[in-house]
Amino acid sequence: MIATIREIVLPRLTCNPKNRNGGTFQYVDIDALDNTRQIIVAPKVIPIDGAPSRARMLIYRGDVLFSLVRPYLKNIAVVTSGLDGEIASTAFCVLRPAKGIASHFLFYQLCQEPFINSIPTYGSSPPAARDEEFLNMAIGIAPVNEQHRVVRKIDELFSYLDTGIAALERSKANLKRYRAAILKAAVDGELTREWRVKNPPSGPAEKLLERILIERRRRWEEEQLAKFAEKGQTPPKDWKHKYREPSKTDRIDIIPLSEGWCWTTIDAIAKVTKLAGFEYTKFVDYDPHGDLPVIKAENVGKDGFKHTNFSRVQSKAINHLTRSRLHGGEVLMVFVGAGVGQVARVPFDQLYFLGPNVSVIKVTDKNVLPEYLEMYLRSPIGFKMAISFTKSVAQPSLSMETIRKIPVVIPPIDEQRIALQKINQYASIGQQTQLQLSVNLTRASRLRQAILKDAFDGNLVPHDPADEPATVLLERIKSEQ
Repeated sequence: MIATIREIVLPRLTCNPKNRNGGTFQYVDIDALDNTRQIIVAPKVIPIDGAPSRARMLIYRGDVLFSLVRPYLKNIAVVTSGLDGEIASTAFCVLRPAKGIASHFLFYQLCQEPFINSIPTYGSSPPAARDEEFLNMAIGIAPVNEQHRVVRKIDELFSYLDTGIAALERSKANLKRYRAAILKAAVDGELTREWRVKNPPSGPAEKLLERILIERRRRWEEEQLAKFAEKGQTPPKDWKHKYREPSKTDRIDIIPLSEGWCWTTIDAIAKVTKLAGFEYTKFVDYDPHGDLPVIKAENVGKDGFKHTNFSRVQSKAINHLTRSRLHGGEVLMVFVGAGVGQVARVPFDQLYFLGPNVSVIKVTDKNVLPEYLEMYLRSPIGFKMAISFTKSVAQPSLSMETIRKIPVVIPPIDEQRIALQKINQYASIGQQTQLQLSVNLTRASRLRQAILKDAFDGNLVPHDPADEPATVLLERIKSEQ
């Protein structure tokens, strides 16, 4: 049978808590609800003297609270015995079921998405429904005994569903740990251990480190000679003495070194720079129609590069800031703020411009793959190394100098390639698993709505002809009202 909400609820009661004799009261506002589980989780305990102006709705056990402000957020809950006689916000429409109407039978009907989507709302800041129109909306009424059978069956099925959802959520958490474990195995040598047995390194770790240092000095000398040639100068006799040795790292005991691996620093294998123009903001203007997207800290996530709604600049406006042009493959590191230490590699899909709070680590050593450096810095070991150099006054930060000092463990380049291949294989498995988990969680949400639909279409529990008809129940409620 169909009835309006108004026909099956009792009049609402209001109360000014300041009229009570001192003490405190429990206050239920929107923030007190968990709208994913539709339960009251955090009522506030407020002194009578500090009662908010919206604390006016008297509530009792079994009342159904329904927020008419942004109803699509599903701020709906049943009042429990611990809140009997307390106060709720006027943001709620308080529905006190009449005798013969089960609280959860009413509650579950109101949780149906078709019902929620049919509620008319007004305004936009925020959109809200009107009490009178809401109370005149129609819902189904069943005999008293059938109401209780429906609620028991829904509770039973939702319990099974909640158990399944909890297992899916645990799997998501395990997947995160799995990814971290794979990254750790890649940089402590465990991931490539079997490959290394079959392909022993061609020389000791000292030889690899020596090659890295020789390569760094060679690049420096080539750059200096190019600068002298550009100026038409002859290199002075002692020009090679100006070479600055890279930052050194003490012996690191955080992981045992695999055969052929060595410790070095970012300074020895890469150049570290930050933006070359945003310090002088008068030279750089954002332009929504600009051809160059600007990379900021928000684009550097825990799982790598994130595409966002980029700010933009015009290429012609920043031609003089060539150091801030990013061509793809550079390793980015957030050096200030909440994401400090997070890294991502610039994609090759287009040119980018370097924005604030992000440094660029450009690998210059032929013995190191940029992809490997990114993987290392994203691993628990590399991230821990980076964070150990942060300074925190108002917010955590890294300087370019401290980034250069971050220790890096380097395997031979062939082993770097094998590690990356294995990481990509495991990442593909992880992505497939993540996708399947997301699909199953979405299905679980749809299944919850399907259960409610079946229940209120009359298909979830059998009808009993011996039950008092709903028409008689409704007449009795009207006479009692």
